Amino acid sequence: MDTAQDLPIFNHFAADFKQVGPRRAHMEQYFRALGLWSTDQVEEIRAYRVEDRCIKLREKKNKKVSQLYFEYVVDYGVWISLLGAGNLSETDHPWPHPASAKPDRKDFSGGISRSYRDWLLRNGPLPKSKGESSKAPKSEASAKDTATPGPQSQPAVVAETSQKTRAPTKETVTRYDPSIPFALQAKRAAAANAARQSS
Repeated sequence: MDTAQDLPIFNHFAADFKQVGPRRAHMEQYFRALGLWSTDQVEEIRAYRVEDRCIKLREKKNKKVSQLYFEYVVDYGVWISLLGAGNLSETDHPWPHPASAKPDRKDFSGGISRSYRDWLLRNGPLPKSKGESSKAPKSEASAKDTATPGPQSQPAVVAETSQKTRAPTKETVTRYDPSIPFALQAKRAAAANAARQSS
């Protein structure tokens, strides 16, 4: 069934699209009738839509949003994705709820979105704007804590290579004999180096 005429008659207004449970039950009935409902696929799409929505909310610097709003926009995204997976048009199968009735981002009557809050905790805080500085000055120690692993930045490498170090000379190079214990050789080498430096 790929056209609206082939579908059984659905009363989209019978479902309360502001509530998660009735909305999702209606979506499942509708997409089952279209032959597009696969629980595994819907779970994958929903996970993708949750991640995508969280990224967009963080980019807009939202610290929290309402549960009603978050789940509504995720379900809308699932609706659109399922239509896309079935190569169906949004025009023939529009979202059954008017855009003007979308829950407000700051309507906390149903609480805050735990999904978004948990995502923020896992993925880090809101990014700081370029002009914003932290309250406490950064010390060298705190900079090391926030550094990402991998190659150091160019200025640090320049600073290390710009220091004048003595090239090793024949006298400073110590050769070790594998037949003698290393600790014994290291003590002898340290004593010899100390004697050379004192003279």
